[in-house]
Amino acid sequence: MKTIQVSFIAVLVLSFLGAFRLTKQKPADDSLKNYCVSQPDKKLYDLLMAYRKSFRLDSIPLSKSLSYVAFSHTMDLSLNRPDQKPCNLHSWSNKGSWKPCCYTPDHKKATCMWDKPNEIAGFAGDGFEIAVYFSSRETPEMALSQWKSSPGHNALMANKGMWASKKWHSVGISIYGNYAVMWFSEITDDLGVPKVSG
Repeated sequence: MKTIQVSFIAVLVLSFLGAFRLTKQKPADDSLKNYCVSQPDKKLYDLLMAYRKSFRLDSIPLSKSLSYVAFSHTMDLSLNRPDQKPCNLHSWSNKGSWKPCCYTPDHKKATCMWDKPNEIAGFAGDGFEIAVYFSSRETPEMALSQWKSSPGHNALMANKGMWASKKWHSVGISIYGNYAVMWFSEITDDLGVPKVSG
């Protein structure tokens, strides 16, 4: 029997929590500057844009910075499995150059998640992450289908409900092993669009 786990969290730095907003992206290191998305990443991006087009929504530029964050997360999830209960898919292990956290449904570790785009890529804007796990190897088609069948994820991708007023200016995508992750932001990525490997 195949299992599916879908997770969603708004990654938003809130001023009333005492967080600050960056106005300029930090300089990137070489691994970020040279980052390329994979063919499956690009396929998932194309599927997402076609889905948005069916609602007459604008295309969202693919972001090098947010794709790098997404890739870092899919690799961490695949190799280190920080999503073991009680932690969910927004958790990060202690085996990387980031602050680890066990993200639980009570949102007590929310700041750990909120900080990831800036912490990993120096990204200057807020982000919103959706993540999915499938017990067999994830494909772009499966990932999008799973998110479309989840009301919360579908609303974010299709700018419905609480997301109707959002204008996405960047999206990051990674699909690796059994995981797929997307990050959305209203901020344009200073590093632009990544190349596609292969």
